[in-house]
Amino acid sequence: MEAKMKAVRAGHKGAVTKLLRKFEEIQQSSEADYEEISTLLEAVTQKKRILENINEKILEQTSDEDVAGEIQDSDEYMYNLEYKLRQITKLAKSVQNQSLPANESISLNLNPHADNFIPNTQSVPSTFISQPSTSANQQYTHSSNSRSSSSTNSDNTNTELEEFQTIYENSSVSFLDNKYVAKLPWKTNHPPLPSNKAVAFRRTENVIRRLSKEPQLLQKYGEIIEEQEKRGFIEKVEEDLVKPNTKLHYIPHHAVKKDSATTPIRIVYDCSCRQTPDTASLINDCLLNVPPKLNDVTAILLRFRMNKYAVCTDIEKAFLNVGLDIEDRDVTRFFWLSNPTDPSSCITTYRFKSVLFGATCSPFILNAVLSKHINNHQTEFTDNLMRDLYVDNIVSWF
Repeated sequence: MEAKMKAVRAGHKGAVTKLLRKFEEIQQSSEADYEEISTLLEAVTQKKRILENINEKILEQTSDEDVAGEIQDSDEYMYNLEYKLRQITKLAKSVQNQSLPANESISLNLNPHADNFIPNTQSVPSTFISQPSTSANQQYTHSSNSRSSSSTNSDNTNTELEEFQTIYENSSVSFLDNKYVAKLPWKTNHPPLPSNKAVAFRRTENVIRRLSKEPQLLQKYGEIIEEQEKRGFIEKVEEDLVKPNTKLHYIPHHAVKKDSATTPIRIVYDCSCRQTPDTASLINDCLLNVPPKLNDVTAILLRFRMNKYAVCTDIEKAFLNVGLDIEDRDVTRFFWLSNPTDPSSCITTYRFKSVLFGATCSPFILNAVLSKHINNHQTEFTDNLMRDLYVDNIVSWF
């Protein structure tokens, strides 16, 4: 079965190679057609989805000693494919707008406190509109995705992103019971979100079976989940206690081994899992992918060396320490053993009470929460914190 799946994967990779050769021909052509590029982009995107699903099935059937190599090879191929997809997307926008050279690099100054900024390789929503919602979950939409080489449009994009984050901080981030709680930034007209229940359950069974061959890793895996439950990051839920019209989504997870004596394994939640290759949406498709404000790590490290004393710190489990609004928790369900460290116990349902790392919007949410906290507690060190913050790390000096 595994050999057949690998043969199928090789066939799809061959088709992708032909599509990418077509893209190279279009790049060299003096007259690129937008419709042709759009069709090519759609075809490559569909192949990427199919390959992601095949990779998951192959990984489930791969022996323990070959898992690491399989993950590494698949990740390398998918990374290169994603890079090509971004090139195709950029060319499509360039042809459509007739204003942006296909090989131009854009640097977005998203943090007014930073001296230098990271070029943002993501597609940046150019206009955000706050939408009223009948539920407790505030939703947002963007009208278009674009990039521009002109300073005026770049400034407009920066302003719109700043305005959107301000709206999000004020309407979707609150401080309850001595903890920040955030809502997920849903796309207003997002595609239907499948439950993924069957595939999540099957993959959980496979994880348990695979880890059972290495009892110490299964024990550690269970201890991580047990600790998260004790600390209030996750909670057990009853399958039959669901409110009407509640969005339900189950997220598969798997183990990644680490060369560490203290943490030999970590849990990765797959928010990009599709129920089938033809499934049109996954949870990351339904959430806004807003770029967070990030200071340039190179500039931070250079400043770090300038004075006599250096200070480094980070926030322990930063994402998990941001609470998730109760209305959004049921889209973060997952399966594990009812007794996390007992492989003979039955499988039950958990859900996150906190922001999980695998969601596409999680870096933005964390950044918005930290920004709100720092701005609400102004001191003489506020500007330094904003200047030397990188995700959940502070690297500073005095």
